[in-house]
Amino acid sequence: MPSQIPVHDFAGIGIGPFNLGLAALTATVPGLQGVFFDTKPQFSWHPGMLLDFSKMQVPFMADLVTGVDPTSSFSYLAYLKKHNRLYQFVILEDNYITRKEYAAYCSWVADQLPALRFGHTVLNVRYLPEQSIYALEVKAGETLLTYHARHLVIGIGSSPYTPPGMPPNTTAGIIHSSQYLEHQSKLYQSASSCN
Repeated sequence: MPSQIPVHDFAGIGIGPFNLGLAALTATVPGLQGVFFDTKPQFSWHPGMLLDFSKMQVPFMADLVTGVDPTSSFSYLAYLKKHNRLYQFVILEDNYITRKEYAAYCSWVADQLPALRFGHTVLNVRYLPEQSIYALEVKAGETLLTYHARHLVIGIGSSPYTPPGMPPNTTAGIIHSSQYLEHQSKLYQSASSCN
């Protein structure tokens, strides 16, 4: 392989909270070069489950970075400070933030990280043993690109689980909770017609 082809230290496939945290933590490490890909056009975390008052199941300190680097400029407290809400949050004395707030925080972090490639779909990954690297075939719009990396980080998240025997669509009025907000008005209409 010609030496002019750039080789990243690692490539992340999928940009959910795990890989977003990794991107934030590695962004400030001198000499470490990573790149992350996600098919979605922008950061999005469980959009169908962002109910107004639904809270996270873990305290705010379990943000993307604080457990590893409490001084990170990508912490939830840094997010609050940047948005002039730190003192309001401290006075509130609630360690469990809403899911909407967490999603907004993650989007704020994502907007600051140049290593993230949204709208980029990884089509194929090949290991090249002679160079000890991976070649990733990536589609961005109509453009096909090739990236190279020494290591891979797979963070594609989990798929909603529907038990066997359940209808695969909403025709029976059954949906997975991850799709609730998308179908909320239809469900309310169905419920009101039953009264």
